[in-house]
Amino acid sequence: MKQSDLGSVPVLSDFRYENFLNVYQDVDGQYFYNLLQSISIIPPNSDDIHDFYTVGINETWVYIAYKHYKTIELWWLICAYNQIIEPGNFPLPGTVLKILKPQYVSAVITALQQQVNQ
Repeated sequence: MKQSDLGSVPVLSDFRYENFLNVYQDVDGQYFYNLLQSISIIPPNSDDIHDFYTVGINETWVYIAYKHYKTIELWWLICAYNQIIEPGNFPLPGTVLKILKPQYVSAVITALQQQVNQ
């Protein structure tokens, strides 16, 4: 089930990573996410839909997301788009990232929502 299926929890912004994870209930009635589930986004070989960004010193995923999308909630999109498998680690300074251009974010979110709802 999805978080949106639970009436007892608040509705999340469409940008939240949790929207793409299944929610499970343990024997005690507690809900939890399957954090081993992942999202895979294969960036196309077209520079038309993304820009390149070089990570600076002490930058975090949420900082980079805010800098490009004006929200910290899309940190996971940057990680998935760049196939980062350990987002718990800060990006290394000097790393060149592909940043999906803001005008394409809604289309990607919609496509991901359709995939997880199938």
